[in-house]
Amino acid sequence: MDGVESALINIDVEGQRVCTMRHVLMRSPESRLCMSLERNGNTTGDTDALFPMSNGTIFIDGDAKLIRILINALRHPQMELVLPDNFDQWSALLAEAHYLGFVQIQQWIRENAPQSNTITLAYHGTLSFGIQGFTADVNFRKISRIIVSGKVAICRQIFGESLNEARDVGIENEDRYTSRFFLKHSSLEQAFDILAANGFKIMAATSHSPSAFTEARCNEEECYMHYTQFVFIRNPSLLS
Repeated sequence: MDGVESALINIDVEGQRVCTMRHVLMRSPESRLCMSLERNGNTTGDTDALFPMSNGTIFIDGDAKLIRILINALRHPQMELVLPDNFDQWSALLAEAHYLGFVQIQQWIRENAPQSNTITLAYHGTLSFGIQGFTADVNFRKISRIIVSGKVAICRQIFGESLNEARDVGIENEDRYTSRFFLKHSSLEQAFDILAANGFKIMAATSHSPSAFTEARCNEEECYMHYTQFVFIRNPSLLS
């Protein structure tokens, strides 16, 4: 029983209890947690070790949720993080990893955190009149194609199978930018949802309304033709 108790490590993170095993913390020998264990709580004059409480618990001043994520990463064979969906606390997570001295995990965070990206959606639209023409109570929006512009790798990552690359083929360099992709569907709201779910926020939009000087001989749909652009940006998540 004593061996089990000595292998079990209790960590107090601002009143919240986090439990783990000694061998898990020993996987990062340069960390402050591991230093505290190796020195048996003798932290006199040592600014790198953490504060041990009288009952053997190690006290940490930090975010319990993020520290749990970091400790769980120590259990992964490659020390990789398993993050919840739509995680957006990369800067805070990196700060906690730096404070605790998890060098390998810091490197993983820097390599995998989302970077600043811009995607522009554009479309030509009009109103659908059909057979009823102006007698209809409601004339619905009609979009022929949603154009996607941005970095090739990011566009593929965000839109996946819904991205049509037929107009931009033959070049495999994913670091380049393109304005020749378009979506296989014509639902703006679906495209907006996908961007929002991946951390993008709308920064600007521009549109030109139907011209007042449209030629009289054009049909109804041409009279209401307009062009609209939406600029979405995913800001860098890490502190510089």
